[in-house]
Amino acid sequence: MPNWKADAFNNLWEVGWRRNCSKKEAALVWDRVAETQDIAYLIINRARAYRGGLDGTAYLKGLAPWLNAAAWENVAEARPDTETDVVTRICQCGGDATRKIPEVMCDGCFAEKFSMQFWKGEMVPYKTALWENLRDNMGMDKRDGETKGEYSERCRAHFHNKAGAVGMAKGTRV
Repeated sequence: MPNWKADAFNNLWEVGWRRNCSKKEAALVWDRVAETQDIAYLIINRARAYRGGLDGTAYLKGLAPWLNAAAWENVAEARPDTETDVVTRICQCGGDATRKIPEVMCDGCFAEKFSMQFWKGEMVPYKTALWENLRDNMGMDKRDGETKGEYSERCRAHFHNKAGAVGMAKGTRV
């Protein structure tokens, strides 16, 4: 086995495979399937993606069966979600980023951009469903000239009035 192939095999073996699998058998299969350096590095990258997606599961294959099945052909490319790929930990809104994919953002901005709700027979942004429900069913739409703080306080008071009506006292649990 050429040096490049042996070195690539050692890198592949270090990815981590099912216990009690033969390294010798895996090396024999590797020698057969890794025909070029390009193929070898493709297999290693796909093996890392495969292994990364199965952390903590019992479904991890041994290296020899994985190579024999040409399983690297069915593994998606690894997503760029490692810490080294994150340029910033701050969301565009100024808050702490809690997500890296599809882009660096906080949960609030993610919900704002991607969260949808099935409302009145169609998929709409969640805020549309929320505001229509507040306005139409609860009479809690924002009034002209009302600040965000005033609106929040009015919503809070409305909730506590409703909660008291069903036997929940403010600050206690039923």
